[in-house]
Amino acid sequence: MKVYIRNTNVISPLGVTTKQNLEKILSGKNGVSRHEKSQVHTSAFHASLISSNLVGSEKIPAEFSRYEQLLTLSLLQLLDNSEIDAAGPDVLFLFSSTKGNISRLEEWNSFEENPDAISLVNSAKKITHFFNHPNPPEVISNACISGVSAILYGRRMIELGKYKHVIISGADLVSKFVFSGFHSFQALSPEICKPFSDDRDGINLGEAAASIILSAVPPPDKDPIVHIEGGAITNDANHISGPSRTGEPLAKAIELALQRSEITADELGFISAHGTATPYNDQMESQAIHLSGLADKPIHSLKAVYGHTLGAAGLVEANIGIQAMIDNWILPSRGYTSQPMSPSLVIKDQPIQIRGIRGFLKTASGFGGCNAALVFSKQL
Repeated sequence: MKVYIRNTNVISPLGVTTKQNLEKILSGKNGVSRHEKSQVHTSAFHASLISSNLVGSEKIPAEFSRYEQLLTLSLLQLLDNSEIDAAGPDVLFLFSSTKGNISRLEEWNSFEENPDAISLVNSAKKITHFFNHPNPPEVISNACISGVSAILYGRRMIELGKYKHVIISGADLVSKFVFSGFHSFQALSPEICKPFSDDRDGINLGEAAASIILSAVPPPDKDPIVHIEGGAITNDANHISGPSRTGEPLAKAIELALQRSEITADELGFISAHGTATPYNDQMESQAIHLSGLADKPIHSLKAVYGHTLGAAGLVEANIGIQAMIDNWILPSRGYTSQPMSPSLVIKDQPIQIRGIRGFLKTASGFGGCNAALVFSKQL
């Protein structure tokens, strides 16, 4: 059964639509910059942070948290450009996040008054109620593969005939809690991160919201038509935070995703990688790409553009990849230096437009050893 992409949205420091975001990437713009925010960290740090002016909207209830406002704003942008009725009974709302409203813990009085404020399900219910939606929402919180996992889960719900449309939205914010966690791992770069470079020294964090509509029905009057092909999830069974040292579990996810797709590995135009710029992740991912026989495919990471947006990362990067595939762009991997890691990958330093990209692979990895791979394609 075909599952179609009806519409996408990305909200980041670079813009409020997927198109705007891709245009900024192609023009060399970066969301990551140096910040001094004592409520996050005592010293200056590099991250991709969304301006408060961008989040506010008179359409969104004032009592919504910043996290809930971002999700709602992304969904409003998504649905404004779609004919799908968000209140329809054949629609599922699906949310992805790792930490959601965790910053409410830093507002202890507020948390004591409403301990449900940090519940991901509670936020999901508030947002679906805002859209007058009748069905209970569902939440995917599976570390940093949450966004890709949500797309794969939504596809399965449509294939099983449970729903006609699945509306997926994901967001995460940079808070003191989140920053402190990565800082304790010594995983943060003091500068703009350098994915897949031999001198990489850690990640940047980022804020974003992204949304996508999956459907059993092809979009009217859209060219080209985009499909979700195969997908798979595997686990390293290696360590609570450290990834596999061999890359074999991610390679297995890629192999299964391609087996379940109607397009072949030869038809992939590029790979949208996880690429966090940490020593272990990039090494593992590079080895997985080589094990999969895809080392000749152009690969990029968007972490130096958006930072690591946690539960939103898979959605942000998949949506940008979809738009790049539609417009036939091979994207550069920002932050990449002239010191390639080993085993090396095919990485471009400038965007390249080529004719007839047929499909692309999206990979993701996260704490707990989780891995995910998805294949997207378009009709030529």
